[in-house]
Amino acid sequence: MLGKTICASMLLALPVARTGTAGGLDENLLSNGGFEAGNNAWWHPKDRYGGQIDPQLRRHGLNSWRMDLKRFGKETIISSGGAVKPGRDHQVSVWIRCRNVAPADAVTVRVLQFALGKPNGWYTRDGNADLIHTGGSHDWYRFRINVPKAELRPDTDRLTVFLRAAPGSNGTVWFDEATLRPTTGEPPGELLDAQAAPPLRRVSTSLADEAAAFRDIPFLNEVGEGIKISCGSDHNLFYGPSPVRVTLHVTAPAPARLAWVVSDYWGRIVRRGNTTGTRRISLAGMGYFEVAARLSRNGKQIGAARISLAHLPKHPHAETAPKYLLGSWVQQNDLLDDIGARWTRVGTGWRYLEPKPGHPNEELWQRLDAHIAGIADSGIAPIFLFAKVPKWAGPHHKRVAPQHWGDFRRFVRKCVSRYRKYVNVWEVMNEPYIPTLFPGTLDEIMQWHRIVREEVDRGDPGGLVIGPCLNTRNDYLFKEMRQLLEMGIGRLVDGISIHTYGGLEAAGFLEHFAKLRKLLDEFGANKPLYITEQGLSVPEKLPLERIQARYFARMLLLCMQARVKVVIWHMMSWPQGASSEQRNFAVVRARKDLKQRAPRPAFVAAATLSSVLGNARFRRSVPGLGKTAVAQVYQTADGESVIALWDWGQPERRVQLDVGVPRVTVVDIVGARRTVQTTDGRLELSISPDPVYILGAKSATPVGEPRL
Repeated sequence: MLGKTICASMLLALPVARTGTAGGLDENLLSNGGFEAGNNAWWHPKDRYGGQIDPQLRRHGLNSWRMDLKRFGKETIISSGGAVKPGRDHQVSVWIRCRNVAPADAVTVRVLQFALGKPNGWYTRDGNADLIHTGGSHDWYRFRINVPKAELRPDTDRLTVFLRAAPGSNGTVWFDEATLRPTTGEPPGELLDAQAAPPLRRVSTSLADEAAAFRDIPFLNEVGEGIKISCGSDHNLFYGPSPVRVTLHVTAPAPARLAWVVSDYWGRIVRRGNTTGTRRISLAGMGYFEVAARLSRNGKQIGAARISLAHLPKHPHAETAPKYLLGSWVQQNDLLDDIGARWTRVGTGWRYLEPKPGHPNEELWQRLDAHIAGIADSGIAPIFLFAKVPKWAGPHHKRVAPQHWGDFRRFVRKCVSRYRKYVNVWEVMNEPYIPTLFPGTLDEIMQWHRIVREEVDRGDPGGLVIGPCLNTRNDYLFKEMRQLLEMGIGRLVDGISIHTYGGLEAAGFLEHFAKLRKLLDEFGANKPLYITEQGLSVPEKLPLERIQARYFARMLLLCMQARVKVVIWHMMSWPQGASSEQRNFAVVRARKDLKQRAPRPAFVAAATLSSVLGNARFRRSVPGLGKTAVAQVYQTADGESVIALWDWGQPERRVQLDVGVPRVTVVDIVGARRTVQTTDGRLELSISPDPVYILGAKSATPVGEPRL
């Protein structure tokens, strides 16, 4: 086998996003080793199934890479590489999870040597290029292989790591946190034996052991056998200083005992108890909370209920300016105010509004009339999207170009005439990704834009047209954007609509905007950026929901820094009948009938940010706090400074910041506030991937630097 096993305490790995020296190793030479930026920097063959990004099941961060293996005679493979450090030993590490993989040694890792851009032979151990073997079923397990410089070919200047499954294999395998690191001279660690991998098992996601027994109770199940939880507020949202009061109703006949816990955003238990009758709980703190209860008789559970709620110091709308960038879709526009959003995206659905040529669905048109008027009257700006071509107008695909452009022009003209009173921004189309989502041509995309441009100019002079709605973080779609600009799309739009799904800081989120604006400048088309979809899908498990919450907050902060005009979060809520992937994008829990809703942590994180920075503008970044630390200075409409601060690469660490005042107010990601004293104007506090906001500072300078 590959070597000796090591004890379980050595199986913990640092996140790939971290940089610097740790445990005898230097920085990761593989770009996007944690797949946080989708499949960027990873190659896989175009003529065979190479797998896909999996945001649902990952070892760390946002994504893993999943291969669903099939017996079709070809290997399944992806690879990524990096330039080696001359004269240094290296180590390859990857976390692997297998489910029903057969044969039991089908999953392997190889390392290919390159010299001057050409393959230079596989790195082998005892003549075998497959350095790591695994399969069967096991949970996440870290495999490592040492690559000494003495065993490489002398002219090797680059190594490429191949993650692969052998031809004819079956099952599913996940990869995450793949690294290629030069060692720093310390022992790089022993090799791991695949036979030591633990069996696949269900692992509790609870952050508090005592709360683990309550974790499997479904949300929004406050009406169970003999038990009900109520808190007397629409959507379980509370604002202001008054304590939140939750009532546990026991309606089952005696003897029955109710055990209950209240946990916070971090999974810590803040209240707990037992009762045999109705019990009222008072929660005085601010933030995100979950209340779970189990009803038992003679030691056997007979009922259970669980809800989530939010308590914020004030309604975010009070601090949200009309030009604030946050928006959301789809469903539940009555909650836009509660998250501080000022925008929404309205998908029209031509195929539903005109199911037969010349025969409109009048009932649906009237519902759309009321919907758009209600949004606009509440102060929310709707972005009107032309979408879903009817089968009679463009058969075979809902996004295909119309057979007769006159039909589309007639529909656009009707929409512009009908809604110009309420709509100022018109989005041409949704995700024309050739060929994956749009089986058409660039010429057809251009014609689509020309018609919308002409009809908006005709019926709504002054109306804004945005397009083409590509995810320009994807390399091939970025090239498509260049082609459209060469064809003159910049003359047809007033703003550039894009989608930006993917990782954040480690994936070059801010750098993407600079790259895009450079391209737009090249064609004289540097116009406002509208992100009309952005989101992260995670299951209803608190540790994963925390990832979604910090992603939402940091994404908004980075977009504010990049001067993005609009960010539409996908999505507010989705009925329980939808697919799990779509439902898990939502930041509001909802039953299928949509009548019962409650916040997820991401909703509270976004509402907190809106209430703190909704009327503020980004002023500058603060360097000097570390490679993965981000500090931003904002100025509110009344001239006050607010500092947003986080560290995306470390779980928690202490920093010192010169703020120039004896005390400040620190607001955490879910709105809880505390006063922190400083020492001669120096603020010391812990930062983590969850942003915090510092109010009342007069300066923002790392300790030891000249005060700014």
